[in-house]
Amino acid sequence: MQTGKQDHYSAHEMIVELIDRQPDGWQQTAVAIFDSVAARYLVWDGLGDYVPVTLEWEGWEEATYASSLQFARTALLLYQALDGHPLQRPEFATWAQNMAAACSHGQNFRCVQPDGRMFTTVKDILFLFNIDSWYEQNFNTVKYYLELLCLDPSLAPSDENHMLWSSRAVRSITYPTTGSNLQYEVASGAGREVLKLAAAPLAVLAASEPLPEMETPDQIGPGYHWDAEASLLTVVHTADPVVVHFSPTAVIGNDQGGYWLEPQLEVIGAAGTEQAAIRLALPRAATVNLAVFDLRGRRVRTLLKAAYLAAGNSSLTWYGRDEVGRTVAQGVYVLQLEVENRTKTHNLVLLR
Repeated sequence: MQTGKQDHYSAHEMIVELIDRQPDGWQQTAVAIFDSVAARYLVWDGLGDYVPVTLEWEGWEEATYASSLQFARTALLLYQALDGHPLQRPEFATWAQNMAAACSHGQNFRCVQPDGRMFTTVKDILFLFNIDSWYEQNFNTVKYYLELLCLDPSLAPSDENHMLWSSRAVRSITYPTTGSNLQYEVASGAGREVLKLAAAPLAVLAASEPLPEMETPDQIGPGYHWDAEASLLTVVHTADPVVVHFSPTAVIGNDQGGYWLEPQLEVIGAAGTEQAAIRLALPRAATVNLAVFDLRGRRVRTLLKAAYLAAGNSSLTWYGRDEVGRTVAQGVYVLQLEVENRTKTHNLVLLR
């Protein structure tokens, strides 16, 4: 704009504002602007299979990934906003999908060792055009592609995990490896995020506290909503880190101070001894009951009664005695843990 040359950026952002504010007659104005941009910048041939794409601007008539994905984002946004309106045209969505496919290429494969970054222009991937240009504008490419994926999550890979949208700047994010969980933090610690996941979450925690399930993704929250059909997770939270759990035995933190998704009960002493070493793990501080029963369901010993335990690991030992201190017979017994309306049991073998 400073050079007096026309470009498409202002046109796209004007369409976005029209859709957002929706003044009288915005549909006609937005479509007119979009048709003008398409007529001036849309490219359908001359670039092999990497079409359709759009030119950067009239001062540099090259088809770039950033300009093409911005066009695709606006085309799909406009198509969705015009739902049910006579001006809605199928080609808006078709252009967006085809551009997403055309721009899903572009890592360097010549002269410079590939390092994950994309070319700036489509010409760069076809032949030696400008070896330096592939270092530019990739932040725009990512920005518009993410916006496009958020508008149409089916474009995102179904076998991977991706954050598609966040109301706050993302400070950190760790995607899961085998057997681990997805974790992230955002600016201010509070926000709303949309993620596409490769598997259904078993639970979502914010600042170590489980979030409740929401009936719809548009609720105020805090909470989370899982759309199984689209594989979309919406999270609303007032604190972080947010941790998305995929495994029922997954642990946050280290072995000394971990927190489980649900109360855990296990016998950590060797089976078949005269005593049992027992470990409890709580996701948060709670009042618990723990007792030993025989196989007929009769209470043998109360180990904990309305005991308030801190979050994390606790341990105790049952020495094989009943309520009055008598040694019990050898055999199989049942440990029963009650916490927050949940009951867990664990068998143990006592030998003499």
